[in-house]
Amino acid sequence: MDFLVQTVREYREVLVISRMDAREFPQIDVYLTTDLEDGLALEKEDLAVYEMGVEITDFELIDLSGAEQELSICFVMDVSGSMEGTALENAKSAAGNFLAMLEGSEVQVGLATFSNSAQIVSQLTESTGILSRGIDSLYADGGTSIASGLKMGIEVLQSATGLPVIILLSDGVDGDAEQIEAVKTQLQNQGITVYAVGVGGADGEYLQGIADATGGIYINAEDSSNLGAVYRQISQYIMQGYMLRLTVTEDSDNYERNVKVQWKQEAYDKVYYTVGVSEEDILLEETEGIRTDFYVSGLGNSTYN
Repeated sequence: MDFLVQTVREYREVLVISRMDAREFPQIDVYLTTDLEDGLALEKEDLAVYEMGVEITDFELIDLSGAEQELSICFVMDVSGSMEGTALENAKSAAGNFLAMLEGSEVQVGLATFSNSAQIVSQLTESTGILSRGIDSLYADGGTSIASGLKMGIEVLQSATGLPVIILLSDGVDGDAEQIEAVKTQLQNQGITVYAVGVGGADGEYLQGIADATGGIYINAEDSSNLGAVYRQISQYIMQGYMLRLTVTEDSDNYERNVKVQWKQEAYDKVYYTVGVSEEDILLEETEGIRTDFYVSGLGNSTYN
């Protein structure tokens, strides 16, 4: 995992906003992952929190280490022909190891795959055995339809009882890219965070756009042999760290908002999120009818290469 740890430290050194939950706006939950030295803990007095440039001093800092979190996770895995052989075997091994880290937890996990089209391999379950058998059954064939895979992931998470997360893996270019903007809107409407992983010939900019649109993170694994390290890092983002809970001032004129968290003047991260229906959507609704329901979504900007 050295290549990944080194990249993380160079990028933000200490503090990363790993995801955000704004479904209860104006209350928002900001999830932080830290790279502090062993024995050190994040302290509230060391943090400065800003929303729309205004400092927020009334916030909770919750240590999630050892805490039972309500999470619903769906793997969305590329099984196109280019994944055949070592790449798919490494991907299956990394996903299996991720499941092993969930043993004893009450986290729900599902599995969807995509090639030319997409399918649901397993609905959400707390049984790691069922998921492991589903992962073992995967084989590679066909083209790449990332948009279709994400649609299947959204369908799996319809029954989610916890915070919904997709872990997306792809090594190619989306053959249905014209659908992705509509898919991003669906993800935003349902508050689904996407952690996107690119390997081999993946379109990194495209995957980063998906992660950014949902408050998640994009990681370039470079080679499939690094997938185990990448999935361990994602598990830390999802399962460990800290949560900031704060209430912000509602402002109907600001659809696009941002939160910045700073640690001891030494490190910071910033996340963008959208509240309500944008002016563009309102204009479209006036001319084309209702286009989208009210939604609150997180928009992230953290990327690791």
